[in-house]
Amino acid sequence: MKTYSSIHPSRGYALIQPLESEDKSEGVYLPDSSKETQAKGKILAVGSGSYLTGTDTCLPPEVKVGDIVFHKRFVDNKIKDGDKELLFVPFGDILAIIK
Repeated sequence: MKTYSSIHPSRGYALIQPLESEDKSEGVYLPDSSKETQAKGKILAVGSGSYLTGTDTCLPPEVKVGDIVFHKRFVDNKIKDGDKELLFVPFGDILAIIK
């Protein structure tokens, strides 16, 4: 897998590679319509923490490189790396880390 050490997201953002949706979950096959609502990705790079609104307190990122996460579906900050589409996602749009 290619490393992204030359791309460092700005404060409060993570670089995410979207992952393909699986056709089944716990033995139950998912219809095509459910794939449209899933937004799952792998963290490739992480910017520094983000400031707590209205303060000088900087919160460290909760994600790290290699984490698999669920994030909000609609992301406007996209870049192309060859044939791959990568996303810059604000920390606030990362919904969960999959353990």
